[in-house]
Amino acid sequence: MVIIEHRIWKLKLGTYFSMLKNILHSAVQSRAFNRNVSLESFKNKLASEASVITNSFVKTDSALFMLSEQDEQTNLVIVSQYERALSGFSGESLTDLEDGITYYAISCPLDNGNACQLRKSVPHTAPSVLDCRQSFGTGDRIGNPAPATPWHIEACESFNMPPVLAQQSVRENHKTGRTFQQVLDDVTWSVFGCGYTSPWGADADHLKNLEEIEEAARVGFTMFTLDPSDMIDNDANTDSDDVLKQKLSGLFENNEEVDAFISRYEGTNGADARSVVQSGVTYLAAIRHGVKAYSRLIEQKGGSSFNFEMSIDETSNTTSVLDHHIIVTELTSAGVNLFSLAPRFEGAFEKGIDYRGDLGEFRRSLEKHVSLACELGEYRMSLHSGSDKFSIYPAFGEITDGFFHVKTAGTSYIEALKAVAQVDIDLFRKILTLSIDTFHENVKSYQISADVSRIPRVLQLKQDDMLELIANDQDTRQVLHIAYGVVLGRMGEELKAVLRNSREFYRENVVTHIKKHLTLLTGISET
Repeated sequence: MVIIEHRIWKLKLGTYFSMLKNILHSAVQSRAFNRNVSLESFKNKLASEASVITNSFVKTDSALFMLSEQDEQTNLVIVSQYERALSGFSGESLTDLEDGITYYAISCPLDNGNACQLRKSVPHTAPSVLDCRQSFGTGDRIGNPAPATPWHIEACESFNMPPVLAQQSVRENHKTGRTFQQVLDDVTWSVFGCGYTSPWGADADHLKNLEEIEEAARVGFTMFTLDPSDMIDNDANTDSDDVLKQKLSGLFENNEEVDAFISRYEGTNGADARSVVQSGVTYLAAIRHGVKAYSRLIEQKGGSSFNFEMSIDETSNTTSVLDHHIIVTELTSAGVNLFSLAPRFEGAFEKGIDYRGDLGEFRRSLEKHVSLACELGEYRMSLHSGSDKFSIYPAFGEITDGFFHVKTAGTSYIEALKAVAQVDIDLFRKILTLSIDTFHENVKSYQISADVSRIPRVLQLKQDDMLELIANDQDTRQVLHIAYGVVLGRMGEELKAVLRNSREFYRENVVTHIKKHLTLLTGISET
């Protein structure tokens, strides 16, 4: 067995050396290292002879960078006249002599160390701190080697929409067995492979504690969404006056501070003292946690090197205008610079389906929140669980005047499953059956209204029936949406293999679906 593995290693090594020599010779012959030389003929030659992904080709002052595919394996290839340009990268290296000049080349696996070094050497492969009016989050739950990121880029680019491509929550990472580092690395390789050079963000979503914040900051995320829902006192809505008074007193050192807090907000938007007390009891602990989180990020990242979002959407209580006013005022007075705020809007924002609620009430509520945001500071309204909320997108885009952030993730996962159903109906039947069988465990993490008893018997359905369920049946969509963790855990490799072999279906599904979101949000057709 050792002898066989050694032979395989030698064979691969020989393949790498042959590939590197071909690329080096082509670069020299095409004068690719010279300044102001067109590289089209070089890239075309590489695509045909060395299986280089031409979109990935990047020329810097010191080296040529590209991705090469050989035997279903993708590697980062770097060639340079300077040995120092390869410093920090690891892989199979080659030194060669051409026309009296020494050249250096290396073929690198797509691992974490090389992704980190690539982000330093080729800056557009690293996330940016966003400074834009609108942005759109497109998390990919599946990740490499079957990424949706290229299709997210294609859809967003056609609308000039700044994307947040690396967007995952702690909950999603836990369910999929991934880490923030893996999420960021996957997107880095996709961005590089697509040749995408515009700014993009990386959002560590629904962070609960300082340890999670530190982990995401350490690996290079640029946006941090704090979810302080564990510290929101939802009982304040039903507490008696005495209990509310006692709770509020416990949040301050003395009665003078309590009185000052009430006086600061009494009369705001017509609020009486009791409403101020109730709102303070509900949110003050969460606000203070937000201040601590922001301070920790300042320590980790510096004052202007991240976007910070406060998320209060995962609660049972709709965010009132008074709540909004107190939360933002207390945060900003403590030095927090908000990129966006995610309130708990009117109505239901369930996973995988459209908005449920009174559209008129949503519109009136949003108008009040946007008006207050304009009064208090330059932060965006953020819409969580934005997947498939088509009925409210026109109002959301209009009322915010295009000053917004929207998050989606699960909708791309469902479009991936649609691609599976299009090419391997038996695998999709297994996925849907597993999703139904594990529903009662999966639903513990989400607030949805799906009823598995309403889903038709899977084995009796034909392919067209399956595709109709995925597209339009709310119970099926929700059951699939929340089962991603168990499906990827048990069938992940099989699912990814099918997606790799059905890339056109996968691409068409994701691009078309995300474009539908963006068309309704912006009110314009793609550019």
